[in-house]
Amino acid sequence: MGFIQTASANSSGTNVTSLTAVFGSNNTAGNLMVVTAGYFSASAPAMSLSDTLLNSFAAVAGPLAYNSCHIQAWYVKQCNSGSNSVTLSIASTGAPWAQIIAVEYSPGGTLDQASTNTGHGVANPFTSSSITTLYPAEWIVDCCYPQTAITIAAGSGYTSRISNKAAFEDAFQSSPGTYSATWTGWQNTSTENVANIIASFRMLDVTQNDLLLCGCG
Repeated sequence: MGFIQTASANSSGTNVTSLTAVFGSNNTAGNLMVVTAGYFSASAPAMSLSDTLLNSFAAVAGPLAYNSCHIQAWYVKQCNSGSNSVTLSIASTGAPWAQIIAVEYSPGGTLDQASTNTGHGVANPFTSSSITTLYPAEWIVDCCYPQTAITIAAGSGYTSRISNKAAFEDAFQSSPGTYSATWTGWQNTSTENVANIIASFRMLDVTQNDLLLCGCG
């Protein structure tokens, strides 16, 4: 199960009703796609996704809101093939400081676990809630939307895929267990607000025999 590519887009302090992230290379049929999006606003207009390949997006977690920080995550179990752009739509009059991040992995996968947490006056590092995975060979992904931090760094054992207002990190875990994620490099720890999602995705071809061999079935 491998990382393939990332696409992202972000806006400034002006309200936007849509934002599009363009993949640099074609998506491969059957691959997993994980998407997160967020914005900073006192109001809470709904977010939704669409893409040029007409994929169906399933919920991972959210919408989660905390002190005007909003975040949500979706995934596509097996994406269609071809050139692709993923569009975030924000209802009503839109919202400022919006961001969308889309990440492609190979092969296809499905959601195992997900959890959310929030923080004010965050510690450095900020730690996600914990999840306990049930399968071998899973991607752990963590999506973070802070109020003021522009760039934060991935925690130990994780790889940052993007950090530009919103941030996305991941780690591949070969064995089931209890995992959390951290973010470091905060500039305003005493006043920072954060909304965070952690999730795990298992490969579609993990069998019951795999579970027995790893001692988790």
